[in-house]
Amino acid sequence: MLRSRFLAAVLAGLLVPAFTFADDPKTPQEKLEAQQKQLDEKLTKLLNEIASVKEKIQAIEKTVTRYDLSETNYMIVELGQQVDKLQRELRTAQKSPSDYAKMPPGGKSESKKIGAGTLRLINEYSVQQQVMVNGSAYFVNPGDTIHVSVPAGKFTYQIVGHHDARQTRSVDANRVFETRMHP
Repeated sequence: MLRSRFLAAVLAGLLVPAFTFADDPKTPQEKLEAQQKQLDEKLTKLLNEIASVKEKIQAIEKTVTRYDLSETNYMIVELGQQVDKLQRELRTAQKSPSDYAKMPPGGKSESKKIGAGTLRLINEYSVQQQVMVNGSAYFVNPGDTIHVSVPAGKFTYQIVGHHDARQTRSVDANRVFETRMHP
């Protein structure tokens, strides 16, 4: 019981100073002015925080604009082409000897069907073009020419966005089939 009275006395002592009336405005006009002052202070604080966030966003935008992503995209496309080329070379290297054309009887070779030809892709557009060759994607930059090795004989290609269907063509071994992409 003594403990609860002591606790009540301590709490009362703590609460009484919290309710001082000396700072309270006396008239309704003074109360409104005090509330307006508090609102103005909060508004100023919020505006300062907004300005700080704006500065951070602008700094991020400046940092992002310094990076030239077109060069990165070009490098990604070039790496993709190299991977496709390496995969084709690997498939060719993995073929067993029985997969290659054999010499026909009589000693005459059908050399036009053995080996590889080349598809030359020339981009005369002012934008990059995508070409599908035998199911692999190639990207040709404006004004550039690339050479794609294809097996001798029939191959397919499609200029994406220009041809509705794949085009079938043929090329002899050690020969070049040229395609110009132009407006």
